[in-house]
Amino acid sequence: MLIQLDRGVDDIAFGMSEPEIVKILGEPSKVYFDVNESRNLAYHKLKLVLKIEPDGRLGWIEVHDKEAVWDGINPWSTNQKTLLKRLSERLSEPYELDDYGSMESYCFSESWVELQYKVGELSTFNFGVRYDENDEPMWPNA
Repeated sequence: MLIQLDRGVDDIAFGMSEPEIVKILGEPSKVYFDVNESRNLAYHKLKLVLKIEPDGRLGWIEVHDKEAVWDGINPWSTNQKTLLKRLSERLSEPYELDDYGSMESYCFSESWVELQYKVGELSTFNFGVRYDENDEPMWPNA
């Protein structure tokens, strides 16, 4: 699975509708709603969760696939310090740490990127569509 922060994963792009996603990936393993009223499409075999925002478009992606690749590397097999430094450099943004005890969240809030580490290991690579200065989503070109 290829993570492209400004676009999505593989053939799935930010801004797609649920029917467009289902046409490519098939029916999700599970569908549930979160506190933000986003419709979450969980694909267990792919280790992927796609969040459909209340406006009906894909706006957030959770990658749990330990074989995924970002920027030519596997984030799950890359040292935490090295990965955070590389993301900071690529995004031109420092990260913020939220420490929840056994879970740590490293957020690049301007870029809508979050890494979740559980007991010291990367568990989830999350990222969302970016927003412009007018708080409008910057959907990728089709």
